[in-house]
Amino acid sequence: MLDLNKFLEKDISLVARTVDLKLDVVEPVYFMYSRRMEKLQISFEAPDKEHVRVDDLRLKQVIINLTSNAVKFTKEGFVRIKVGRFDGTDPDMMVIMVEDSGAGIPEEKRVLLFERYEQLSRQVQGSGLGLCLTLHLVEAMNGTIELDDTYYSCLVDHPGTRFVVKIPMPHINKLDAMSTTTDEDSNQVSKEEPSDSEISVTHNMKVLVVDDDALIRRLVTRRLQNIDKSMVIEQAENGEQAIAMIVGPDGSDYDLVLVDHYMPLCGGELTGEETIAKIRPYVTGLIIGSSGNNMSQEHTAAGADLFWQKPIPKNDILIRDLQRALRGKIGSI
Repeated sequence: MLDLNKFLEKDISLVARTVDLKLDVVEPVYFMYSRRMEKLQISFEAPDKEHVRVDDLRLKQVIINLTSNAVKFTKEGFVRIKVGRFDGTDPDMMVIMVEDSGAGIPEEKRVLLFERYEQLSRQVQGSGLGLCLTLHLVEAMNGTIELDDTYYSCLVDHPGTRFVVKIPMPHINKLDAMSTTTDEDSNQVSKEEPSDSEISVTHNMKVLVVDDDALIRRLVTRRLQNIDKSMVIEQAENGEQAIAMIVGPDGSDYDLVLVDHYMPLCGGELTGEETIAKIRPYVTGLIIGSSGNNMSQEHTAAGADLFWQKPIPKNDILIRDLQRALRGKIGSI
């Protein structure tokens, strides 16, 4: 999650890269929710091989926020994610629609829909920040978001809700996409065979990845194991679980603990900053903070050895940072 206060203070930057809209953005969000759905039918539509340049982390957060709201307020029926070039007047405009068969939004709530701390229902838990943050994210990408007043789910007594996001995203042809992606992600192919010095740094490292997003935990685990397959990597879905794994009676000591800042998806209440402060006395290895925001000062003050702003840096930078931090650790003993 992104820190709304920092976003409003303009202390955040977008990092655009070339992505496959369906495979890199929409599909991961769909899978994240489809595994949790029992009574609801969740589906998505997105064009194949649609390559665009966008901050995929922020775009994913927009879709997650809207989908999360839809799931919260829909007791039966469906939630649908639709992405495509549906705007017939502008071929460069990407349209994202998240629609559901929920109870709909009362007329009196629509005026304040995107205000801070405005909750759609007292019966559903939430901070009241989701739609406000979504609005600021969309506007940062030069887009617009609105509630479709004409939408009806076609289910009796379930009017439903549809949010429509429009963001300019010119199409990138296949050859350009391949070329750009190769340049941007060269870290993932150029470091397939690390040098002996790199292996010695990470060899048999015991690692704990702390993040509420299962997809991000898997991606980070894959990145680290691509560097060194001897790493033993465990996962925690929030700060509370990480503390139990480290500080509890059966706690473990880790060579590296990577901690996200905001972790509300799995019921976590502690921020990364608070988590780092609590585990620092018990971790003899490295603690690295991570966030979509620049939280370096806060995480370092709490006891982190390093801070990585998402997306996690390229492999050569990652290894260099680990080498420097470990040397500093050894030198301070």
